[in-house]
Amino acid sequence: MNSLAGWGAAYVNPRLVRHALVAAILAQTLSGCFEIINSSTDAPAAQAVSPVTRGPCPSQDFPVFLDAFGESVEVQRGYTHIPLSYGRLNAGLIGTPRENEAFTSRTINSFEAIPIFDSKDGGRILRSKAKRRERGLKIRVEPDREDDRNTKTVTVLLPPTGFHLEFVFVSTDTCWELVRIDDRSK
Repeated sequence: MNSLAGWGAAYVNPRLVRHALVAAILAQTLSGCFEIINSSTDAPAAQAVSPVTRGPCPSQDFPVFLDAFGESVEVQRGYTHIPLSYGRLNAGLIGTPRENEAFTSRTINSFEAIPIFDSKDGGRILRSKAKRRERGLKIRVEPDREDDRNTKTVTVLLPPTGFHLEFVFVSTDTCWELVRIDDRSK
């Protein structure tokens, strides 16, 4: 005789109890996850990234534009095309059977996500002339290619460390715009 019979209880299948407990625990856990997801997507307006407003083009003359780009975070933000193409060289793969995988590219969807974004230097991606001089960085504007006069490649080097960044700018109807950064450091 069941010891709970006096209380009006029926036989309880332990297997069903276990399934019910697992279902209850799972439901409680998932409801907590949905609260986390909903609270993370309801970001306050102060945290939202505001669209970048471009000031006037510093100059159609590339050397003048480049000087302004290096000195002003606002110019860097305003004249960097987002999404930006970012390439990286894995020098360890050169000379191996996987050499064709040595250079990879990805798309960067915000200015702050650019790997060389430096919050300690005011949010620059290209250091100012004074900072470049202080750190021994050399800058070189590559000669125009015969087939493409609307593109300028600026190389930033730190001899003899192997540090090598390339900034690729394209001339638009109104100004110059950074469209690609390649980290070719070895």
